[in-house]
Amino acid sequence: MSTFDLLRSEIKTYIWEQGWPSLRPIQEASITHYTKSSNNLILAAPTASGKTEAAFLPAINSVDNWQTGVRIIYISPLIALINDQFKRVTELCEHLNITVTSWHGEASQAQKKKLMKEPEGILLITPESIEAMLVHRPAQAASLFENVDCIIIDELHSFLDSARGVHLQSLLQRLRDLNKTQPRHIGLSATLSRESYEQAKSFFGLDQETTVLVDSTRNELSISLLHVHNDGKNVPAEIVDDIYKTSQYERMLIFPNARGKVEEIAVRLQRRAKKDQSLVRYFAHHASVDKDLRLEAEHFAKAAQDELFTICCTSTLELGIDIGAVDSVCQVDAAPSVASLAQRLGRSGRLQQHSKLHLFTTNGWSLLQTIACTELFQEGVLEPINKIKKPYEVLFQQILSTLLEKNSLTEQELLNSLALNPSWRTIDKEEIVDLVKHMLASGLLEKTDGELIVGLAAERIIESRSFYAHFESRQEYRVLNDAQHIGDMPRLPTVEVGVNVFLAARIWKITAIDDDTKKMFVAPAKDGKPPIYGGEGGDVSHLVRQTMRQVLLELSDLPSYVSETAKVELTEIHQETSIDNKNPTTMKVQKLSNGKEVFATFAGSKINRTLSLMLKIGSDEKIDLSDHQTTISMIGLSGQLNNLRTTPITIPKMKTWLAENPELLMALSPSGKYSRFLPEKLLISAAIENILDVEATNDWLQKIEIEFAG
Repeated sequence: MSTFDLLRSEIKTYIWEQGWPSLRPIQEASITHYTKSSNNLILAAPTASGKTEAAFLPAINSVDNWQTGVRIIYISPLIALINDQFKRVTELCEHLNITVTSWHGEASQAQKKKLMKEPEGILLITPESIEAMLVHRPAQAASLFENVDCIIIDELHSFLDSARGVHLQSLLQRLRDLNKTQPRHIGLSATLSRESYEQAKSFFGLDQETTVLVDSTRNELSISLLHVHNDGKNVPAEIVDDIYKTSQYERMLIFPNARGKVEEIAVRLQRRAKKDQSLVRYFAHHASVDKDLRLEAEHFAKAAQDELFTICCTSTLELGIDIGAVDSVCQVDAAPSVASLAQRLGRSGRLQQHSKLHLFTTNGWSLLQTIACTELFQEGVLEPINKIKKPYEVLFQQILSTLLEKNSLTEQELLNSLALNPSWRTIDKEEIVDLVKHMLASGLLEKTDGELIVGLAAERIIESRSFYAHFESRQEYRVLNDAQHIGDMPRLPTVEVGVNVFLAARIWKITAIDDDTKKMFVAPAKDGKPPIYGGEGGDVSHLVRQTMRQVLLELSDLPSYVSETAKVELTEIHQETSIDNKNPTTMKVQKLSNGKEVFATFAGSKINRTLSLMLKIGSDEKIDLSDHQTTISMIGLSGQLNNLRTTPITIPKMKTWLAENPELLMALSPSGKYSRFLPEKLLISAAIENILDVEATNDWLQKIEIEFAG
């Protein structure tokens, strides 16, 4: 029996009517495994490989009665992706007489009311909307979800390393608690490394087996790179000119990594097109752009036949929204990760099976990281998933949410419920008890007639529109020069009094920091010290940093797309960091003219962050960390590194030190949204487990060979 024969006749008819020449490989595999086993599935396949149909076809095929409540739930991280998939799934289900409903803040109220009155079919929804339904409509939710057969999670990789992913895991358990039977799960991802398969399989938190189905098909890839060194704040004219010329014959997405650069490039391209009377359409697309304008760009791109377009965007177009035929992707300066580069590149070359990647870099370190990410991508190597080990802030919010859903629970009932939820398996029982006691003592929870309820002190939290959201963002501080508001900066561990920072196209020295009012006070910098880049980007993995060092060791064998101009700048970095090709494993500490010593670590952001704190523990000297350039400098660095190698800083010692320096805890919080409600003990544990990596740093210090100055 062929895979096609496993499908119901009405589904076969739909496929015939669509004129599909055959099922895609991932569809064949998914239908076969879903039909012949009871396992959960993870579909790891490139963008445009047919993953959506590979999930829905077997799930729909297995349902006998669609009128007994929602039978399939599709969960997406983005409303835009739900809107996109709603059209595709509705087209399929119209032929099968299956009701499809989308549910989020922008969805049709009439559709929602109809679903609650007559629960049936397929529901497309965000995690936040699931929780809002559980809290505000608990009785209706129980009826709606009691017969769910399958839960499909799109862009699974985007949930694996974030607080939002832990939140979704908890919601999946709460949905299963309402279900009469055990639903199956299907996860979809275009950028899941083989090293992350086991972690992805554990995401569902069940005893059920999970099978990973992989489609390794990849488009042919063409790469170009233009490096233009730039000390200014604007994108070099040569880069904008090159992008403009290419946009006259290619449909393009441009990823500059920052909203300001998105707007700058889009405006400059539009001005050039107006001057030249070009017919190419240019759009800006990011979270601050009005929703209707974002949709205009998406719809134009998808409907474009012979028309050319260029969309300058942030990660808003990184995930799998269908915008039709894109010829090429431009990456302006280094992508934050290999996985991000892979996701972005997957948007191009769908029709021709030939992707084009145009790389543009404006400084040596960005150039180096760009080459490292590109080479790792071509080798098929992605970063390991960096999972949150101690998700206390999500647990805090879920305790409140669960009590809102249940109205009240005894303390033991709440603890039993949390113990059964696999989302909290990395949190000790004693830590959960401590958190509940702290919430009681703070008035966030109250006890009435022996049962816990949400306390008055939590009212402002639960009434906030963002109560259900777990998007990570660092605590922003207002930056003031006298009474003038200069801008806002994240409170990073490297941001401290005496440090110079870039902001509003000027260099400022931080003169004071008020953690209570979330303000930084600055004055114009006059000492010539190099500034740091506040909020210059997310963490970079140890894998990428080590590959960057390897690129410098192999300057005589660089990829063909690296120009002579770029090679010159890479050679300068090679000389600045004193890499010794005769002793490639040796790393040198160098003396500077100001008496300080500097060390290029080529280590991941977590190790750099941890190492800088370890150095603080043993010295009163000021430590300068530039994670972007992977350098640490201070007076007496050689001696301090020697001390750390002979007497490593242990986790207990780091915890004690953080307890003695509480001002750093807020800076080490991943989001700060609920951190102020956590007891100090858990804040310290979260910093140690989630933001730092003491064990990896100690291990790395023991493995490397360091040549000390003098």
